[in-house]
Amino acid sequence: MKDNVEIYTLALIRVIHDSDAYREYKAVRERVAQEPELKRQINQYRKECYQLQNSGDVESLFERTQKFDGQYEEFLKNPLAEEYLRCELAICRMLQQIASKVVESVELDLDEIADQIN
Repeated sequence: MKDNVEIYTLALIRVIHDSDAYREYKAVRERVAQEPELKRQINQYRKECYQLQNSGDVESLFERTQKFDGQYEEFLKNPLAEEYLRCELAICRMLQQIASKVVESVELDLDEIADQIN
């Protein structure tokens, strides 16, 4: 027999899958899959964007961001690429909000070690 956490987790997954944002993402993802070169370019953009955001090199971040923006300026004018990235971002933000609300609602005693970690 399933416990309530598992039952409601599965229900949340169903709600996410039924959301307009997820349906739109899935539709545009299927369109992108029909264009392998565009999919490759999108994945390259996503990879480099992730690396830029997580590099830890704060001193040159502005210059690297400007270079990145210039490098992908034309690419982002592609309506399908822009739509895919917009839809993906909407899904990511939805998941972040869900995770944030869950984490905030659970009272884990982490304050003392958080200071030591940072």
